[in-house]
Amino acid sequence: MTISEFYFVLSPILCALNDAHTTIALSEQENSIDLPLRWIDGELICVKKTEMLQCGDIVIGSGDKDIEECIEQIENTIPAENEYWKNKLTCHYLQYKSYLNHVNGSCSKEVAYLKIGWKPKIDSKNA
Repeated sequence: MTISEFYFVLSPILCALNDAHTTIALSEQENSIDLPLRWIDGELICVKKTEMLQCGDIVIGSGDKDIEECIEQIENTIPAENEYWKNKLTCHYLQYKSYLNHVNGSCSKEVAYLKIGWKPKIDSKNA
């Protein structure tokens, strides 16, 4: 069993404690990809142009999984009761290949996304 495999077996057990102070972490020196993501209005948005994404792109999935499935699997490894902390860590963890491997079963640099520079806002008063 690799260190990553052990981590993904143990993390859900620690999540049951629902305490951010009881956690384990993978090495910060692990392989990662450049995904500067932030939660904005309930969507996972790229906040800086990268090799793969443009600033303002919405991440809608990774590999063959939609973003809700990815987030659910990652949140099952974050032992925290605070949704804001989980959101912050989800953005952080999505850039690591071990998390993408865990979510997808294999890691590729392909991330499905949608550009939103022109996305219309719906005014509920005029709808």
